[in-house]
Amino acid sequence: MSDDLDEDLWKPGWDETPESMAEQRKLVTEQRHKRDYILRVAEETVRLRARREAQRLVDAENVTDEPIPAPTSLDDLLDEEDEQESWRMVGLWPKGGTVLLSAGAKSGKTTTTGNVVRCLADGDRLFGVHATEALPEGDTVAVLDYEMPRGKVKQWLRDQGIKNRKAVVVWTERGRAGQFDPRNEASRAKWVNALAASSVKVWIIDCLSPILSALGIDENNNTEVGAVLDGINTIAAAAEVSETLLIHHMGHGAERSRGASRLVGWPDVNWRLMWPKDDRNPNAEPDPNGPRFFAAYGRDVDVREGRLVYESSTRHLNFMEGGRKDDQATKNLGRLLVYVRDNPLLGVRKLQDGLTDKLGGRDTVRTTLKTAVEKGYVTANRVGGNALEHFVTTSGKAQIWALSVNVPEGGAVPPAPGEREPCICGYYITAEAFAAGARACIECLKAASS
Repeated sequence: MSDDLDEDLWKPGWDETPESMAEQRKLVTEQRHKRDYILRVAEETVRLRARREAQRLVDAENVTDEPIPAPTSLDDLLDEEDEQESWRMVGLWPKGGTVLLSAGAKSGKTTTTGNVVRCLADGDRLFGVHATEALPEGDTVAVLDYEMPRGKVKQWLRDQGIKNRKAVVVWTERGRAGQFDPRNEASRAKWVNALAASSVKVWIIDCLSPILSALGIDENNNTEVGAVLDGINTIAAAAEVSETLLIHHMGHGAERSRGASRLVGWPDVNWRLMWPKDDRNPNAEPDPNGPRFFAAYGRDVDVREGRLVYESSTRHLNFMEGGRKDDQATKNLGRLLVYVRDNPLLGVRKLQDGLTDKLGGRDTVRTTLKTAVEKGYVTANRVGGNALEHFVTTSGKAQIWALSVNVPEGGAVPPAPGEREPCICGYYITAEAFAAGARACIECLKAASS
């Protein structure tokens, strides 16, 4: 028997001629491979069984002895008092809700984040429109930033002019995203302790891409991305964080968050920050000085697309009704604002009488009026009993102007009331126009010229 052949694979009766030896080696090699394969299968089977048993034991540890509660009958459920609408930002961010802000590269994510932080700390209206409940004393909004250098974060937040600075805490973690692994129990525990120690109630994560990249996660993999999102929820719940805002990039030329579909289904509300598209060249890069548009949808949220106007001195953003395409609801809002401006101090019934034909129904008038009041475009003053008188605010007049003429580029649209010189009509004069000697607003100048 040849020394290089396994004794247990040798068949009696083989001779040791060269031809026979070659055939014998071939047969023995095949047998050796079969034996190795069987051994590997057996080892892998043991490993898989051990892993499955380990998972079963871990899952069992998470099961408490607490009994499953009895179900509630539909009769009892319907008799319960209805929950009142509760908002962190009215019409945009429900209390206890998660938000995903999807935006293209360099489209203004950081500026938008700064506006959100300022409004949460000081109680300002987001984009001049959405009433915001300021955080109570002792509670904070936390920014976990993985994208901007520390100096830039400081500069951009300083420009916002936040008054209640104690309500804001910041982690500038650029280059350290790998230390944030929401899938890992030890990592989660560290962040639970850190958030709880700073009394964080609103958590802003800017942004998801560096985290996925640092953890070696394919952003198109639903399972892996879902584990990160679930981990973020787990951290927030354990730290008693009420709301979470996660920021993520849109795909090139797209208008939704790129990557796994779990990203669309995870939040209660989706916010979108968009550039205008070049219909003639869809692959063209957006104009960096071009306008930005904002829209939101989700649980009890339906914010139609509108334009965000940027004030360079403060980095504040103002929302102007009317997106890239006209829609009936925006047209109805504009018609209502003009009618209330021209017919001030009317009650709901008289507004319905005057606008039903223009807006297509009394219910449409009531819905549109509710939207205008919530956004601060119309004020409803109570005058004896349940009677209301309505009039257009300065912000509402700005919306009329935005819907009737093209909004200038570069932030020349008037900002929120009180930040520029008022006109005698109740509207206001831009800083540029006032510096140039104008003492009347554009509406008065238009009326005078006609």
